Amino acid sequence: MNRLVWTENGNQFAIRDADGFLHFPKATELHEFASTKEIAEARHRYEASQTPLPVYDVAADLYHWGDPTDLWPAEDVAEDIRKLWPGMPVEFLLESSRQMAKLGITD
Repeated sequence: MNRLVWTENGNQFAIRDADGFLHFPKATELHEFASTKEIAEARHRYEASQTPLPVYDVAADLYHWGDPTDLWPAEDVAEDIRKLWPGMPVEFLLESSRQMAKLGITD
Protein backbone atom coordinates (compact mmCIF):
# COMPACT_ATOMS: atom_id res chain seq x y z
CA MET A 1 0.00 0.00 0.00
CA ASN A 2 1.32 3.43 -0.91
CA ARG A 3 1.37 6.22 1.64
CA LEU A 4 1.58 9.87 0.71
CA VAL A 5 4.11 11.88 2.71
CA TRP A 6 5.74 15.27 2.49
CA THR A 7 9.43 15.56 1.95
CA GLU A 8 11.34 17.05 4.84
CA ASN A 9 11.44 20.53 3.31
CA GLY A 10 7.69 20.52 2.67
CA ASN A 11 8.03 21.54 -0.97
CA GLN A 12 7.24 18.21 -2.57
CA PHE A 13 5.20 15.09 -1.93
CA ALA A 14 6.71 11.66 -1.82
CA ILE A 15 5.03 8.28 -2.04
CA ARG A 16 6.25 5.60 0.36
CA ASP A 17 5.51 2.19 -1.13
CA ALA A 18 4.90 -1.09 0.70
CA ASP A 19 8.64 -1.84 0.67
CA GLY A 20 9.44 1.51 2.30
CA PHE A 21 10.96 3.11 -0.80
CA LEU A 22 10.18 6.72 -1.64
CA HIS A 23 9.06 7.87 -5.07
CA PHE A 24 8.78 11.54 -6.01
CA PRO A 25 5.91 12.16 -8.43
CA LYS A 26 5.47 15.46 -10.22
CA ALA A 27 2.63 17.64 -8.96
CA THR A 28 0.64 16.80 -12.09
CA GLU A 29 0.95 13.06 -11.32
CA LEU A 30 -0.05 13.28 -7.67
CA HIS A 31 -3.69 12.30 -8.18
CA GLU A 32 -2.53 9.04 -9.77
CA PHE A 33 -1.24 8.03 -6.33
CA ALA A 34 -3.66 9.63 -3.88
CA SER A 35 -7.14 11.07 -3.57
CA THR A 36 -7.81 14.73 -2.80
CA LYS A 37 -8.64 13.70 0.78
CA GLU A 38 -5.35 11.80 1.15
CA ILE A 39 -3.43 14.79 -0.20
CA ALA A 40 -5.15 17.08 2.32
CA GLU A 41 -4.38 14.62 5.14
CA ALA A 42 -0.71 14.47 4.11
CA ARG A 43 -0.54 18.26 4.12
CA HIS A 44 -2.12 18.28 7.58
CA ARG A 45 0.43 15.72 8.86
CA TYR A 46 3.28 17.85 7.50
CA GLU A 47 1.87 21.04 9.05
CA ALA A 48 1.37 19.21 12.35
CA SER A 49 5.00 18.07 12.30
CA GLN A 50 6.03 21.72 11.97
CA THR A 51 3.74 22.90 14.74
CA PRO A 52 5.64 24.54 17.59
CA LEU A 53 4.70 23.26 20.99
CA PRO A 54 3.68 26.02 23.37
CA VAL A 55 6.19 26.37 26.18
CA TYR A 56 4.90 26.09 29.74
CA ASP A 57 6.36 28.36 32.43
CA VAL A 58 6.14 26.35 35.65
CA ALA A 59 6.64 29.33 37.98
CA ALA A 60 4.00 31.50 36.29
CA ASP A 61 1.61 28.63 35.42
CA LEU A 62 1.28 30.23 31.95
CA TYR A 63 2.38 29.46 28.39
CA HIS A 64 4.37 31.26 25.71
CA TRP A 65 5.24 30.68 22.05
CA GLY A 66 9.00 31.17 22.36
CA ASP A 67 9.17 34.58 24.05
CA PRO A 68 9.24 33.93 27.82
CA THR A 69 8.16 37.51 28.53
CA ASP A 70 4.91 37.10 26.54
CA LEU A 71 2.90 34.75 28.78
CA TRP A 72 -0.66 33.53 28.16
CA PRO A 73 -3.20 31.41 30.06
CA ALA A 74 -4.00 27.91 28.79
CA GLU A 75 -7.42 28.99 27.47
CA ASP A 76 -5.88 31.61 25.16
CA VAL A 77 -3.18 29.24 23.90
CA ALA A 78 -5.80 26.55 23.29
CA GLU A 79 -7.85 29.03 21.27
CA ASP A 80 -4.76 29.92 19.20
CA ILE A 81 -4.10 26.25 18.48
CA ARG A 82 -7.72 25.63 17.45
CA LYS A 83 -7.63 28.58 15.04
CA LEU A 84 -4.22 27.83 13.54
CA TRP A 85 -4.42 24.04 13.38
CA PRO A 86 -8.02 22.79 13.39
CA GLY A 87 -8.21 19.19 14.49
CA MET A 88 -5.02 19.25 16.54
CA PRO A 89 -5.31 17.56 19.96
CA VAL A 90 -5.20 20.77 22.01
CA GLU A 91 -5.39 19.25 25.49
CA PHE A 92 -2.69 16.72 24.61
CA LEU A 93 -0.35 19.47 23.35
CA LEU A 94 -0.86 21.59 26.45
CA GLU A 95 -0.36 18.65 28.80
CA SER A 96 2.75 17.54 26.88
CA SER A 97 4.19 21.02 27.23
CA ARG A 98 3.40 21.07 30.96
CA GLN A 99 5.01 17.68 31.57
CA MET A 100 8.11 18.54 29.52
CA ALA A 101 8.60 21.76 31.49
CA LYS A 102 8.19 20.00 34.82
CA LEU A 103 10.75 17.39 33.77
CA GLY A 104 13.15 20.05 32.49
CA ILE A 105 12.97 18.91 28.86
CA THR A 106 13.60 21.87 26.56
CA ASP A 107 13.73 20.23 23.10
